[in-house]
Amino acid sequence: MCLDSDTLIAMAQHKNGWLKIAAGQCGLISFEQLLASGLTKSSIHRLVASGVLERVLPRVYRVTAVGPSKLNCLWAAYLYLGDNSAISHTTSAWRWGFDGFSAQPVHIGTTDRRNGSGIMLPDGTPIIIHRVDRHLRAEIVLIEGLAVTSVRRTVLDVCSKKHPRAGKVIDAALRKNLSSIGDLWLYLEQEWMRGRRGVRIMRDLLVGRTPGRAPSDSDLELDARTLIDSANLPPPHHQWPVALPFATVHVDLAYPEAMLALEVDSYSWHLDQESFEKDRERDIELQALGWTVYRLTWAMIRFQPDRISDLIRRHLQKHASHPTSSAG
Repeated sequence: MCLDSDTLIAMAQHKNGWLKIAAGQCGLISFEQLLASGLTKSSIHRLVASGVLERVLPRVYRVTAVGPSKLNCLWAAYLYLGDNSAISHTTSAWRWGFDGFSAQPVHIGTTDRRNGSGIMLPDGTPIIIHRVDRHLRAEIVLIEGLAVTSVRRTVLDVCSKKHPRAGKVIDAALRKNLSSIGDLWLYLEQEWMRGRRGVRIMRDLLVGRTPGRAPSDSDLELDARTLIDSANLPPPHHQWPVALPFATVHVDLAYPEAMLALEVDSYSWHLDQESFEKDRERDIELQALGWTVYRLTWAMIRFQPDRISDLIRRHLQKHASHPTSSAG
């Protein structure tokens, strides 16, 4: 809760729409929201001059009857940056309730490249702005209306800063059922993770918290074949040769008649840039010949077996309905 909760309740019941908006945002409101609620620029200036509103950041105001709090500092940062932004890094860890983290300074990630560098709130709290790519958008969740990074994105960001409590965050997230070991692995194994800061640290922390050893490439291939067999799918060909312009390659598991190639990757595949690029080049060559390539990671095989079997089944069914010439 913010400070002055009674004041916020009264604001929420007020006939003025902008006060209701501010009540839901810990007493904070943006210039655009004030205009959208029907106020004019001159009326906003009068509210500031009379002390009803206090400007805390450019185009962001606080209802003065609501005292400063840690949460409305976060709201101020978010309203300043707007959509496609979220409270992030150690501040997000604090908001999720993980021990050992502080609300100050306020860290916030944004995909907006137009805003300036870090700024400061009137009480001296610094706001640290992290310019991030579009992948942030899928990891924005709301906690009581405030946009924060998801637990798994927060784990990655904390790891990227080499924070000493990164492992504790993972433990707490698992203990509180805020995430699962499978979800964390699946997030880590997305292709855009390659070369990203914090990936190696997060991976190493997950290894020590995942029951059972990580399979070798050959073991992983066997696991994939076992998965396919358990789903009552036709058995694939093992190490199927395909002639490419530059060489003959061998597909880990293949359905040549359906032009479907299944390649298995260990959980460290994305950390080796040279191997990653070679594999992508090979995938492109296969696709140019008409193959569909599915890359199956260790986490997918272990934590999403039904998804994998469904993908294979749908592809085979589609081919059966619309057969094409086979490749070799």
